[in-house]
Amino acid sequence: MHSPPAIACSDGYPALLRLLWATGTAASGGRFPSSVRGESPPDLFEAPVAPSLHRPLNAFLAGTSDRLTGELERLVSSCDAYLQPALRRDCVAAARFFTFGPRAIRDLRLRHGVRRRVLLRADVERLIRAEVEAAVGPFAVLAEDDTVRTLLGTRRARGRTIRRALRQLEAAADSD
Repeated sequence: MHSPPAIACSDGYPALLRLLWATGTAASGGRFPSSVRGESPPDLFEAPVAPSLHRPLNAFLAGTSDRLTGELERLVSSCDAYLQPALRRDCVAAARFFTFGPRAIRDLRLRHGVRRRVLLRADVERLIRAEVEAAVGPFAVLAEDDTVRTLLGTRRARGRTIRRALRQLEAAADSD
C-alpha cells in the first residue's frame, strides 16, 4: 500500500465503517466496536443504517454519487463533541475512498463496457492490464520469491527482483 490511491482506500474504508456505526442507531451510548477502531477493516461488519442513508450508501458503493459523505458530515455534528474531530477526519478519508475506490472501479467498468456492478479482483486486474498494455505494449509481471522476501524483507526482495529483470532485459537486447 504505497500509492496514494491504495492508501486512500485502505484508510477510507474503515473510516466509512466507523462513520456508519457512529451515526447509526446502535451508536447511542455505546463504544466503538474494536473491529473498526484501527486501520484494518474487519472481514464482516454489521451496523444499522438509517433508512434515509440507504440510497446514498448504495450510490456511494456503486460509485455513482458521493452524497453519502455530506449526509454523514451532517450527522457527525450530532455525535458527542469529543468524537467529532476524529469523525470529521473520517469524513475526509471516506470521500477519498469514494474517489479511488467505488468511483474508480465504476469508471474502469464504463471504459471497458462492463455492465455488471461487482467485479472480481481478477476482472479488475485484467482490465487494468489491458489499459497498461494499450499504453506501453505487452509486459510480464515479475514474480517475487516468497523465500527471498521472508529472508530479505519486502523492499530488498523487490529491488533484487527488479535488478534481475533488468539484467535479463539487457542480456536479451545484447543478443539481438
